Amino acid sequence: QTKMLNYPRTVCTNKKCVKYYQDTEQIHFSTICHSPCYVKNINLNVINNPIIKECEIFDINNICMNCKCQWSDHMHISYETELIHSQKIMESTTTTTVGNAVDNYEQELNKRIKNLLDEQTQMIEICIKFIKFLKKNSIISFNDPFFDYIQYYIIEEEQKFNFGANNEFILNGLKNIKTFYIEKLTSTIETTTTVDNSISS
Repeated sequence: QTKMLNYPRTVCTNKKCVKYYQDTEQIHFSTICHSPCYVKNINLNVINNPIIKECEIFDINNICMNCKCQWSDHMHISYETELIHSQKIMESTTTTTVGNAVDNYEQELNKRIKNLLDEQTQMIEICIKFIKFLKKNSIISFNDPFFDYIQYYIIEEEQKFNFGANNEFILNGLKNIKTFYIEKLTSTIETTTTVDNSISS
């Protein structure tokens, strides 16, 4: 269960500093290094963000004084998770009812997957337009938030996989999204550069 907090905190994402729940395949950031932490201008849920080095938990060598891990293993979050044990209640039903339920669920699932894939494509197109705008207007120093988030979730799923999670499908899907995004972004930027050079020549 996830509980939102009214303040951010600095947590460590290193494998030795997190807990993994096998039944839910979720990572719990159990090592809270600094809470609350009010470092400004830092995105949540993004690791390897240099701004986090401003957190007072890091020494002059940017090593965490709480867990002794590198600054790059840390990130800001504004939530906490706790494990809730639930009991599954099985109800008796007829084979026909179960079959119908499975068919209906499969149809809804396929519909949901299609909608999510459509939304994914739209999100990537929007992000590419945004990055294209920044580059066209010579805004050189900026972070690509979409790439950062995809990279974060890839690392998180890799951690789960290393813990023994059966999440290879999810991990490969995220890597495919990352590859598709990079290819689309590169193609768009190269096309724009070619057009701009043609106009200016």
